[in-house]
Amino acid sequence: MSPSALRRQIGQLLIAGFNGQQIPAELRSLAKEFGLGGVILFARNIAEPEQVAELAFDAARLVPDLPVWVSVDQEGGRVARLKSPFTEWPPMATLGRSGDVTLAER
Repeated sequence: MSPSALRRQIGQLLIAGFNGQQIPAELRSLAKEFGLGGVILFARNIAEPEQVAELAFDAARLVPDLPVWVSVDQEGGRVARLKSPFTEWPPMATLGRSGDVTLAER
């Protein structure tokens, strides 16, 4: 396997975070060179639904020949990067303590 092919296979295992509400040029360059597996969004990346949608669409195009995973650090409760007007979820521990399988499946 060539070194560049190996770099791209390793790159697919990585998910990167970044500062700001747009993907920085440095990350674009790394994604192109290494075939980045995805990005993760935090509160610092999120302004409003339309901006998040555009950011996710932009991230999905970082590596033209490979799918890119777009994720959000969103656990519910205290760890909620997507706040209103996004759907707000209770803490997952609360859901688990409820013992309600039907509620968990929703």
